[in-house]
Amino acid sequence: MSLNDRKEIYDNIVFDYAAVKTNVFKSKYEESSFWKALDDIKGISVLDLACGSGYYTRQFKEKHSTEVVGVDVSGEMITDAEKYESENPLGIKYHTHDASNYVHGHPFDLVTAQYLLCYAETEQKLSDFCFNAHQNTKPG
Repeated sequence: MSLNDRKEIYDNIVFDYAAVKTNVFKSKYEESSFWKALDDIKGISVLDLACGSGYYTRQFKEKHSTEVVGVDVSGEMITDAEKYESENPLGIKYHTHDASNYVHGHPFDLVTAQYLLCYAETEQKLSDFCFNAHQNTKPG
């Protein structure tokens, strides 16, 4: 599946995508495991790759991360995230971009990619995703 195919899939399901967040498995298992693995995120900067419509991205800010940036290949997902941001301002910046080559102006304390690696169609693309996450992360 090409980048354009992935983009189009998410561009077309942006409104239905919100329903996924109410899935019992997601709320009971995925989210609790995610936050447990991250521990305390208060006062850190976060880059959320493949952020979709900003579900986790918003939670980073609500849990008192200092700077939060979300990136997704789907312009419609980013539009949805920005709409929420304009209605409920948290100070999050969103960018429509391919996560395999997005580079922010400075590195972050934490880079997440909750729903990214499953889109690596080749070993090279998986390597690009991981390398780019590393490039956006502060040393140490």
